[in-house]
Amino acid sequence: MSESGATAALLSLPEVSAVLRGHDSYVYSVAFSPDGKYLASGSWDETVRLWDLSSQREFSRIRMAEEDKKRANRIVRGLGFGTDPSRVLVVRSWANVFRWDWATGAFDEVADGQDEVGFLVRSDFLRLAHGGSKIWALDLGEASASSFDSQQWAEGRWDGEVVLRKFAEDPTSPVATESSFPSHQNRVHAVAYHPKERWLAAGGHNGTIKIWNLDSTEEPIAELIDHQREVFSLAFSPDGSRLASGGRDGILRIWDVESMQLVAAMRGHASYIHSLAFSPDGSCIATGSGDTTVRIWDSVPRSTRGDAHRADLASQQEVGPLVGDYLATHGSAATAEWIRSELPAQQRHAALRELQERGSLNTRER
Repeated sequence: MSESGATAALLSLPEVSAVLRGHDSYVYSVAFSPDGKYLASGSWDETVRLWDLSSQREFSRIRMAEEDKKRANRIVRGLGFGTDPSRVLVVRSWANVFRWDWATGAFDEVADGQDEVGFLVRSDFLRLAHGGSKIWALDLGEASASSFDSQQWAEGRWDGEVVLRKFAEDPTSPVATESSFPSHQNRVHAVAYHPKERWLAAGGHNGTIKIWNLDSTEEPIAELIDHQREVFSLAFSPDGSRLASGGRDGILRIWDVESMQLVAAMRGHASYIHSLAFSPDGSCIATGSGDTTVRIWDSVPRSTRGDAHRADLASQQEVGPLVGDYLATHGSAATAEWIRSELPAQQRHAALRELQERGSLNTRER
């Protein structure tokens, strides 16, 4: 892709397609479901909220339990989905990792080594989940940022170092080898792996973004300069053609990876951007901010999402009687497992929503 072509394509993005309001404090984590239908957001208000992106409405939430007297342990620091869009992984501060099944309302702690498919994509504090086939709570010491690929994770440190750790083959331990290299002269707030190349982006306290080839880390392959202050969040698009960055100034920036040039600067937030994520198809970006809102920046025509919403409603009406009959005799947990194991893939989304609306707990305290 040429620089001019990338610029023309990306600058045609609308400034914002949706503003999702509901949180009462800073939004520190956002994550798309693997099918792109939902967005999860976690906040300092001690809640996780789920948004239906076709209707742009919140449809479920869960509040962290108040029996933990230490408020820091109730703040939601990280979120992620496995392969099942009705199950969300929640990192509650650095204390624990939980699995929330929004279709049934179940909220359970995930033990070290427990089977789970998928990755927790972002958690900036001391403990986080790592997948493949297992979930681990990892003590990252002085880490200030983290990112995963299928074989290793990277940590940005307070001293400007980037630490790389490889996953172990031994199922009793998640850590095999470790290496590090200096990236910035001060704190590294954000790191992100390229989905295809052995590249890592690192965002620093001074506003610079450095792109590193992990096969040779003597010098960065590019240094991206436009942020004037801290870069808090980075994400590559699924096809690797774009890099999104957000930080202290509240501006979402999009970079063309081939030319390493800035191609869009998108304004809307009234405070810093702490978290961002691309949708699975790369068509939109979600940002979570200190202004308590989540914004969706969309490159797909809104009429397309309207068509998707109407199709989802029609499918839900079709499976509604089936779910109702099964729920009446088996209960919500058994119904959820029946939906996941027996219904065709194209009906599961609508059936789980129908289950959730018919009687599982929309709002729970955990």
